[in-house]
Amino acid sequence: MKISFVKSIPANSATQAFVVAEGQPLPDAAKAIDQASGGRLAAALKAASFTGKRDALVEILAPAKGVERVLFLGAGVGAKLSAREIELTGGTLAGALIAAKVEKALVAHELSGLKGIKSDEVSALLASGARLRDYKFTKYKTKKPDAPKTLVELSFVSANPAKAKIAYAVYEAVAEGVHLARDLVNEPANILHPVEFATRAKALTKLGVIVQVLDEAAMQKLSMGALLGVAQGSKFPPRLVMMHWNGGKKGKAPIAFIGKGVTFDTGG
Repeated sequence: MKISFVKSIPANSATQAFVVAEGQPLPDAAKAIDQASGGRLAAALKAASFTGKRDALVEILAPAKGVERVLFLGAGVGAKLSAREIELTGGTLAGALIAAKVEKALVAHELSGLKGIKSDEVSALLASGARLRDYKFTKYKTKKPDAPKTLVELSFVSANPAKAKIAYAVYEAVAEGVHLARDLVNEPANILHPVEFATRAKALTKLGVIVQVLDEAAMQKLSMGALLGVAQGSKFPPRLVMMHWNGGKKGKAPIAFIGKGVTFDTGG
């Protein structure tokens, strides 16, 4: 999915989404649609008792000329929102757009009273949540030529698109890593066996990660009997992968994550 940041929403954008904090007024772009529709937006929101409560969702179809769909999503009380909650709201919004089979949308927010979170950071956090939510593992599914595309592009309104883009770059890198991990988890064991897992891990070296792979002989030398014993349950030889990222500041204590990425046995 392509993510971009813009200064404002064009009046005739087909799908527009608005994230609103509880008790906050509508964004200017929403007010413009309401005026063009003769008050249909305000009437629909009133009928739905929409006040901006967390995860409250209202969808309005064809409210004005050139506008096919408008979504309003409540974010909750602005003063109580954390960065993580804003990110989750972005995921909720993406889920709603995917369910509606929307291909492209522009997103604006009216979130004020936030503590320690700038407006540009809000746009980046919403985009991050949407990017994390937009995941499907379809590698082994039959692709239908007439299948509709869903959510291929999202544009987020920001007072300073350049700053929002810089802030989002970090979140985008995290999302790519999360999606990679999901892909590895979803692969069947007859495809992603230890040797293949090690091969894919080695691809991270191009990003600066130091990857060390221990084969069966190396593990025997280190007396890794438990791992080697479990590995006898597969026709594929065992591998142990260690990854190092030396990206911290000089003199700062290292952080170690010790995990178990097992390809055919999930016990223990």
